[in-house]
Amino acid sequence: MTTLSRREIRHAQTKQEIINAAFELVITKGPDKLSLREVARNVGYKSPAGLYEYFDGKDGLIEAVCFEADNRFLQHLSAVDNTLPTRDYLIELGMAYIQFARQHPEQFQFLFDNQTTQADEKMMQEVIESDTDNAFTLVYHAIERALDEKLLKLIDDITVFEMTYCLWAITHGCATLQNRHLIEFPVDFERVDRLAIIGLLRGFGLDRD
Repeated sequence: MTTLSRREIRHAQTKQEIINAAFELVITKGPDKLSLREVARNVGYKSPAGLYEYFDGKDGLIEAVCFEADNRFLQHLSAVDNTLPTRDYLIELGMAYIQFARQHPEQFQFLFDNQTTQADEKMMQEVIESDTDNAFTLVYHAIERALDEKLLKLIDDITVFEMTYCLWAITHGCATLQNRHLIEFPVDFERVDRLAIIGLLRGFGLDRD
């Protein structure tokens, strides 16, 4: 186990403070309006020069903000109790996805407006097999767990990857509609979202209990 020096600890803490300050500005104003001078002022620097010890300019800081947004989203999904029965765990993962969009609308919009995954299935499979921490991998392994327990089944030659995409798509659709278009829509979203997720999973063999 590597022990960090006090200097390394301070460096890591300051870097995270800078990311947090930039994150709040990007979320509220957008990446195009990010001002290094404003970030510096918010963390106690007199000028942006001090930021360059931690980041290679504005693009590097925005990249760090994107990573922070990914991490916060993953943490939200990871908070779902994975000791739940697999059926419930899958459903609650989907609900947590939609809940994140409702609780953090600006973060949700930033997360999906500013990042595009340009990767084919082979590349994504390599990420999954490497156990890299990300939301897609988390859901993928939950689907695998349900298949191993015979709660779901592969139908019509569909792959685990494609099943994961289907669950991702339906939860993302619900989240996006509620986040952007149906804010005052007269629907009990909590109940209907759950039914939508269960309906999809039933198409893959989930029981009705």
